[in-house]
Amino acid sequence: MTRQPDLDRAAEMACRALVRMNSRELPVRPLAILRRCRCTAVFTYEEAAEHLDMSPEEFARRCYGADAFTVRGGDTPCYVVCYRNGGNPARLNFTLAHELGHILLGHRENAAAEEAEADCFAQQLLCPAPVLCRLAETAPLTPERVAAACYVSMDAARARLAAASRRVDQVLMAQMEQLYAGPLRELPPVGLWKSS
Repeated sequence: MTRQPDLDRAAEMACRALVRMNSRELPVRPLAILRRCRCTAVFTYEEAAEHLDMSPEEFARRCYGADAFTVRGGDTPCYVVCYRNGGNPARLNFTLAHELGHILLGHRENAAAEEAEADCFAQQLLCPAPVLCRLAETAPLTPERVAAACYVSMDAARARLAAASRRVDQVLMAQMEQLYAGPLRELPPVGLWKSS
């Protein structure tokens, strides 16, 4: 029997990650969060190829076109995240948030339910509900405004706006609202921000 995705759990885990990391700034930087995760190593494809004594082209070919992937190993969960550097940085931001979702949600399979949960996690992490509420106070929410404020692609902004609201513990939501209580600063348009 195919498991149904638990999107409420994925949304709550994204909120917990933001609160735990005390993430107050936009855009949320999943690469920085990944690098702070215990038992997690993060490599670009070029770095991974070098560690495996392989050409970058050969490594990329073996990734079958994936923008990123996560490998879980050992009895004690340890993770290796590899990602393709370059391209659209907003898309990379979402891809890395998706991989972070797989790790924090404890995914073990490559099932459709887990992919849906990781997407939901990434949407909630990068476009937190309190931020969307604050944006809506000043003007109608549009994909363009969400993409610029949260530094996601237009596709990700549309998906976040189309997503149903997820149930999140009220205490946790209050903590999230406190994180983003300050004024939202102006951010560069999508495509201009450089990751750290």
